Amino acid sequence: MIDIGDIVGNIASVCSIIGLPIALYQISGIKSKAEATEVGLNRLLEMKENENLEQICTQIFNQQQELAQIQASIGKEGIKPKRQDEKCKSIINELNQCIFQIPVKYEEATKSLEECIACLQDYLKNNSGEKLKEASDYLYTILRGLKKAKEKNINEQLKDIAHQ
Repeated sequence: MIDIGDIVGNIASVCSIIGLPIALYQISGIKSKAEATEVGLNRLLEMKENENLEQICTQIFNQQQELAQIQASIGKEGIKPKRQDEKCKSIINELNQCIFQIPVKYEEATKSLEECIACLQDYLKNNSGEKLKEASDYLYTILRGLKKAKEKNINEQLKDIAHQ
């Protein structure tokens, strides 16, 4: 006599054998889609970082221009030192905002911004034009470094796109 339990067991075994490759195929498809999504998200994050760096560079450039105006007005008649001090404090505030916007991996730029701010604070205490020049040099160095980093990121993105 044929046992129904054996028949059901054999059918279940056949279904399992057939179902396993199908399940593995579906899992590999999900894995490849997840990897493609990860690559896409990484590219998106890199693009956002470049956009962020561009905004920071613009802010720093604008502050460098403000600083140049302060430097140019030192010793000129009709220019109030109080107004120069207010501009300098405004520059310090803007640069502090830049520090918080710079991604962590650009630690050197952050340190240079902190040094620049220290120079500007020294200027406010001592009214030393040399400190303004030093602060301006720091800003120039920061801009160069961030622009190089941005260009490097863009080149890496282009290489990644070309390899696909």
